[in-house]
Amino acid sequence: RRRAARSVVRPRRASSCAAIAMVQEVTEDDDEEMPEDGLPYSQRPDWADVTPVPQDDGPHPLARIRYPPGFEEVHDYFRAVQKKSEFSERALALTADVIQHNSANYTAWYYRRRCLKELGSDLKKE
Repeated sequence: RRRAARSVVRPRRASSCAAIAMVQEVTEDDDEEMPEDGLPYSQRPDWADVTPVPQDDGPHPLARIRYPPGFEEVHDYFRAVQKKSEFSERALALTADVIQHNSANYTAWYYRRRCLKELGSDLKKE
């Protein structure tokens, strides 16, 4: 008996661009993904003055990335805060959420450092 030929897909090493786009798989019962007060930013009264800035993938994105729950909203608010150049306690807390979703986000770490500097925070406590 002849075996049917089958194709084998071998994983390739991700390019640096693909590595940046990769996200950690999240389970539904992962409590760390929820904001501290349990509400999405869009439902928090203290964020009502902020209009989220969605990611612009252009008119014809090559592929749609499926992000974990909360990822897109947190990043939409992060882009809005950056656009306003807001360096406040809430912006600092937002950077923590962004970093929790993707600790390799160097922009979030840099913005966090700028918030700490502008707020005169004790860097030893940080």
